Amino acid sequence: MKNILLAICLLPCLLSAQKEAVRQEIAAIGQAYSDLSEMRSEIEYIMYAGHRPGAKEIDREKAVMSRSGDAYHFKIGPIETLLTKDYNIAADHEDKTLTIDKIRNPSMRTEQQFGLDMVTALNACDTVWLSEPAAGTKKISLVIALPDLEKAELWFDAKTHLMQKVVLYYREAEIWEENKPAAKARMEILYRRQEKSPTFAKDLFSVTRFVRRNAVTGSFSPAPYFQQYTYTDQTNIQ
Repeated sequence: MKNILLAICLLPCLLSAQKEAVRQEIAAIGQAYSDLSEMRSEIEYIMYAGHRPGAKEIDREKAVMSRSGDAYHFKIGPIETLLTKDYNIAADHEDKTLTIDKIRNPSMRTEQQFGLDMVTALNACDTVWLSEPAAGTKKISLVIALPDLEKAELWFDAKTHLMQKVVLYYREAEIWEENKPAAKARMEILYRRQEKSPTFAKDLFSVTRFVRRNAVTGSFSPAPYFQQYTYTDQTNIQ
């Protein structure tokens, strides 16, 4: 692998061409999802205690991401998040907490959908490569200069540009197993099922399911279901 990366570094013209090709593929992925005004994705997150295949699995969670227009609903374990054009609402049904904030980072939706902001990752990468590991599948490999990540792989359908898998290689080594040395974790995000014309509960994307707004003061308070939750309103924090 080191020899391959060295060879790439010695071919700047080829690297530049690869980066432009990847930029076009990432734009096509973004456009494919932008064209779907409604969709529902079943996603599985698997964490491994090592970068290499065969590393021990240390955690696994299933999630569902739903989208309707500009609104995204994300459910993983006891936590659900609603991202609208203006607000970010998070409810932890295990710890009984509810938080509302303004949308402060436009890339939040992308990061939640794919595990990272692909454009930011591309801009921060040292090395990039586009390949076709199987018929009908393309893979983007990025060696990234980001604090948390050192590498990412994006696997997607070559025709539809819908994601199949994202693999994140973390930079910091941690202790995952007793009496074992620290290891850098690998996260695989698998897109098990993606529905293009789903049916949603009518209030799934409703802000008022979580909070109610005072017509006079403009302040928010928990909706009836969340009255017993610990509530935090961060919308007035600059």
